[in-house]
Amino acid sequence: MFNPKLSPKFSQSSESGYTLLESIMAMVVVSILMVGISPVLGFAFATRVQARRIELASRAANSYISAVRADPTNTNLVRLNPSDPNAGPTATGSLNCGAGQACTTPANLFCVDNDGTGRCETNSPTDMMVQGIGINECSNNLEEGYQLIVRVYRADAFAQSGPLEGANDDGSSNVASSRVGLGSPRDSLVQVRTEISPSSNNVFTSLRDRLAGCSSDDAED
Repeated sequence: MFNPKLSPKFSQSSESGYTLLESIMAMVVVSILMVGISPVLGFAFATRVQARRIELASRAANSYISAVRADPTNTNLVRLNPSDPNAGPTATGSLNCGAGQACTTPANLFCVDNDGTGRCETNSPTDMMVQGIGINECSNNLEEGYQLIVRVYRADAFAQSGPLEGANDDGSSNVASSRVGLGSPRDSLVQVRTEISPSSNNVFTSLRDRLAGCSSDDAED
């Protein structure tokens, strides 16, 4: 005869686990959150990388300006009075540049080697190429002094042939720092303008004439 008192008693635990449906719903919620914040994380990373590049470009510009001030009449460093001072350099798909030296390919560029290889390379994410343009409406002689326009580009922007971006039509800066995220690799990272004093003793006269649009004697020449 069955005795109910002898039957084992089973009690349901108060700490039950997640069901399969609950686990799936949790995974869906986490996935939606990750999709929502991933663009923000990506933008923050791109902005940080771009800020680092602009920092390196600013150092490259300062290094180049120091080199020009040490040798202001070096035509390999400075291209005086080009037909279009707003035009950027033209990439040829390769670079032939030693660290801290003027490039032979493309010409009229200056190499700033940031990765320690001894030269600028198109596959380097940190090497910088500097374009220097001198403007003196009163003279075609570097010894007379000039306004120096400095644009700094990424070395890897020269991996593909073609013109790189320069300044806007009005001469204002057209740099990647004004773009969101990483910007276009073919834009200049930094553009700087400074004055290079003439080699002669007539520093004030030369600067005055250039700011005034040249003296009458220079205009006649």
